Amino acid sequence: MSKNKYILTILCICFFSHMFSQKGKNSVRTVSTTVRVNEFTALTADANKGSTILNVTANTLNANSRFGSVLAAGDLVMVIQMQGAMMNLGTYPVSWQPDSTYGYIWNYANCGNYEFAQVKSVISGTQIELDCELTYSY
Repeated sequence: MSKNKYILTILCICFFSHMFSQKGKNSVRTVSTTVRVNEFTALTADANKGSTILNVTANTLNANSRFGSVLAAGDLVMVIQMQGAMMNLGTYPVSWQPDSTYGYIWNYANCGNYEFAQVKSVISGTQIELDCELTYSY
């Protein structure tokens, strides 16, 4: 690679990594002991691909006062599908051991899909609006 192409590549990487990075909204937090640094909530309705609204059980996401404030515009959230894989559970009698296909996952469905999204607004106590459309269905 020529020297000019190398310099252009480095400049593009620096420009785009800065342009698409998450804001340091809540400043730096130093963690010196074992502590949980996340909060979560569950969806109360399916969130379809292309949607920008999440219906959740509670959207404060600060029930344990781990953050300086409740969820607000500009915060980064992770949406992840934790359940839904279809697997062989069998119908075995208690005294009989399952065969080698027990637990085989034959369809992951959407399980394991995840994405990060920036909060556009907090609509109500149970709704979150995202800046961009969801890439997957949850």
